[in-house]
Amino acid sequence: MAEVRPPVEVGLGGPYEGVGIISDAVHGYIHYCRPLPGIQEGATEEALLDNPWVQRLRYIHQLQSAFWVYPSAEHSRFQHSLGAMHVAGRFASHLWSGLHRHQPGTPSMAMVESLMRVAGLLHDVGHGPFSHMFDSEYLEPRWGINHEVVGGFLIEKVLSGLIRAIRRAPSGWFEEGETLEPGWVAYLIRRPSAGTEPREFPGWLQVLRVLFSSGIFTVDSLDFVRRDAYMSGLSRDPIDMERILHYTFVSDKGVTYSSYGLAALEQFLQARINLFQAIYYHRTTRALDLSIQAIFARTMEELLPHSPLDEPEAYLQLTEYSLFNMVNQWARSRVRRLRKLGEAWAEILQRRRQWVTSYERTFYLDARDRSSPLADLFLRRDPENRRRIQALIREKLPPSSREMRFVVDLASHDPRPDNPMDPQQCFWILNQNTGQVEQETLAAL
Repeated sequence: MAEVRPPVEVGLGGPYEGVGIISDAVHGYIHYCRPLPGIQEGATEEALLDNPWVQRLRYIHQLQSAFWVYPSAEHSRFQHSLGAMHVAGRFASHLWSGLHRHQPGTPSMAMVESLMRVAGLLHDVGHGPFSHMFDSEYLEPRWGINHEVVGGFLIEKVLSGLIRAIRRAPSGWFEEGETLEPGWVAYLIRRPSAGTEPREFPGWLQVLRVLFSSGIFTVDSLDFVRRDAYMSGLSRDPIDMERILHYTFVSDKGVTYSSYGLAALEQFLQARINLFQAIYYHRTTRALDLSIQAIFARTMEELLPHSPLDEPEAYLQLTEYSLFNMVNQWARSRVRRLRKLGEAWAEILQRRRQWVTSYERTFYLDARDRSSPLADLFLRRDPENRRRIQALIREKLPPSSREMRFVVDLASHDPRPDNPMDPQQCFWILNQNTGQVEQETLAAL
């Protein structure tokens, strides 16, 4: 059956039909596609927004445990996902002409825009309670997966029908015969691994991936840096996203950044580091995180004894809200193991810290600390380094204190995939003085 494609203005609603707007604290207004009255068009972005898997993100905090420290930081993964969708759409519109020029087979602008927007909306759909802690403390050690694997599963197995039924983006309709492939969406949100990809993907899609999962900035980080800073009260707008967008383009190397915009890029990187120092690695935030980590795996064994890939419906019901409700009940349980867990959670929920900061040191990526024999141990993301540092410190303690319980907490080892402490991140930059596109590392910048 042929698709019915209405003109821009439909019925009495004129240009306002088929599109809605959401008021957002960070971006102002976010547009999204909604059904056109009287038109059979499959699905729209609104159907994804209202899907239970996306709505579930309302009940998972964006900031893991920092909301106990910053009372206004109650924003959710849902709000962030809307923002990432918006940022992704803006980059799609801005980069499409260069992508089309350098990558044969690039789909229509509307198709690329829709793909990037849907990937932005769904990039966190696989997250569990306490987000990255759920990955590092339970999904990875217990099942060998992470939220990206779960998200890819949901996109390709649960949400695939809705995704394939989408036929337009805010900028217009797809071209005849174009279909939004769930596998493309899952590919974009999955970070590249050391192994080979399970199947080949078109070149234009590989170019776009850097904007989601491996770039020095991503549509994810361009939203959360602004949102986390604003919602916590740290800063109203710590970065210049308009300038970053303006100086980003697609060259024959892929997504490339102009040296004219380096000041904005450096501002963005510094803002990310500030978030780690002031929010994610605030001493009270980390003290609470350490307490949660001690009981997290045992808690999840009770709440989710099966892999989310095997029991997706059980995972759908698991949020931070459901977790808090359940552990409150456990505190009064007759079952001893549940009661002990409930009592431990009660201490956390009432902000009774088990850990205090005894010493804090900031190591820098530049020459200031590169000469220190400990610099590599602190800056390199080697899982053994934490134990090495702990052993070195214990050796220096007085004999009477060597059995003291302490933890070395390293920001460079944080499980967040957008950790700015990783100096090996690479990106392409156009040197405006020479006209050459060169590869740079974060450490060099």
